[in-house]
Amino acid sequence: MKISSSANWVDLQNGEKIFTWIHCLKKANPSVVVVIVGPIGPEYMHCHRSIRVLADQLASQGMIAVRYDHFGMGNSTGNLEDEKIWENWVASPKEIIANIENQFDVTGIFIVCFRSGSLLLEGIDKLNQVKGLVYWFPYTRGAAFVRDMKTLDSALHLSNEKTDKTLDGGGYPITIETQKKLERINIVSQPRLSIKNFMVITDAEFSSKDRLSEVLINNERSVEAIKLNGLRDMTRQAALSKVPFDNIGVICDWVKNKGKADLKGDFKKLTFESPSVLNIKTFNEYVINICSRRNIFAILTQPVVSTSTLVVFPNAGLAHHIGPNRFHVDAARTLATEVGVATLRLDLSNIGDSVEIHDDNSHHPYPDSAAEDINNAVAFVKEQNGFDRIVLAGLCSGAHNVFHAALMNKYSVLGLVIINPLTFYWQKGQSIFEPEDNRVESDTIHYQNNVRDIKKWISLFTNPSKLIEIGKFILKFLGSRVLKYINPIMERIGLVEAPRLVRDMDSLFDRGTKVVVITSRTDPGYKILCSQAGKTISNARKSEMFSSIIIDDADHTFSSRESRKMLIKSIVDSVRRLI
Repeated sequence: MKISSSANWVDLQNGEKIFTWIHCLKKANPSVVVVIVGPIGPEYMHCHRSIRVLADQLASQGMIAVRYDHFGMGNSTGNLEDEKIWENWVASPKEIIANIENQFDVTGIFIVCFRSGSLLLEGIDKLNQVKGLVYWFPYTRGAAFVRDMKTLDSALHLSNEKTDKTLDGGGYPITIETQKKLERINIVSQPRLSIKNFMVITDAEFSSKDRLSEVLINNERSVEAIKLNGLRDMTRQAALSKVPFDNIGVICDWVKNKGKADLKGDFKKLTFESPSVLNIKTFNEYVINICSRRNIFAILTQPVVSTSTLVVFPNAGLAHHIGPNRFHVDAARTLATEVGVATLRLDLSNIGDSVEIHDDNSHHPYPDSAAEDINNAVAFVKEQNGFDRIVLAGLCSGAHNVFHAALMNKYSVLGLVIINPLTFYWQKGQSIFEPEDNRVESDTIHYQNNVRDIKKWISLFTNPSKLIEIGKFILKFLGSRVLKYINPIMERIGLVEAPRLVRDMDSLFDRGTKVVVITSRTDPGYKILCSQAGKTISNARKSEMFSSIIIDDADHTFSSRESRKMLIKSIVDSVRRLI
């Protein structure tokens, strides 16, 4: 039977909205519901795919599965520096359960909490309907989570000597007040003893003692303690994250077994209350399901004022449509509020929430179908809403994909906003992190960034293999410089064809498409353009068809709060100029 998934915003009592997905069969048994409490911080993005697979698998077993974006994250309202964020975090699962009970005939609630989601269950044990709780690779102490976020910030060079400050949290800020709230949570000393059934899944690769299970067993709870592999692979960045299907199978079997007394034999069709729309003072957001050759999921943000301009953000890499560190959401809502333009943030087919099959071979940031997906989405929204001024914007693989969408489009593209591209022509077999066709530019940036680091010099002169690498780089660099001056002469006399990037950029400019390139100081995107199409870019700059913005102190995905603010400001300023 086919799984149905429905997205909507659920109201909290204080007026905030939580973005929620309900997964079930077309004809489903509504008596057993599983609420998935995902992680906060960067693991929210990393584990999105695994949590989606879990929800689908639970639904395929005849249960209702609910997953949601925490307040201040994803498509929910608020931001992570809100002073009431903790209260909203701990209120969300309880109010989602109440919302589900209002819609369906629920007799049994189960909760699956993953990683730091285990820290956000204050008061959940007071709900009599909760019959079981799965701790999936849990943080048992909030202090350990805060410590890990500090370590991550240090590794990303986002921290300074002061510790009494808001953490960048690897792109997910944690205020001082929230840190204090987290640090007082210890679920080993505060077990949810009114709940009878527990499953605790810990990492089989580490032999640390499972104190949580011991405490629960000593308090005469029914506990299944199990060690499984694949947990850390699931928490790696989205492009490297792997779905632990064996974990998911174990969870589904346990929940189905514990909830079988509540399962009914009479199946009935479910109906969902209220339309999928978010109403805010300055904008409205709508869930859009685009049915073309491949299904595409998207969120349309429309300002309350009428507009003919649409900015389109396809997903970046294998992160879903909210964008790395949520910048698509923040940029969309800022553009609606400050500029009065609409935005569409979308998942390419078989990525994020556009997934139809959970197949690793179809899960790729540079799919052949990317440009067609983007253009199909634009055509659908244009027809429905009458937009006639289109701006395409994307980061990393998203930049590559909007570039090709603009080249093959059947409508007029007003402008392109290209952010930190790693390549303009990805080919099968290349690395998705460092495409080989632009290795010289990437290496140039790398060596420029490290030239003043004395430790790097010491490492260089004590490691012969690195000296060889330097020598190879110098030869390639000199070769590229020579070709830069020789190729234009050979083009003029007809011996070689102009580089593909030159021809494609000229094609865009001839159509009237303006191009803005936004790059981090440490990223190679702008150097790639200058190296391969320098004269074309220079001429286009003079005619105001091209502009560039370089942001200092920013990594590839703008993990620091300040660099992300600068990115969003740069996008807003660029769109203003383009329209």
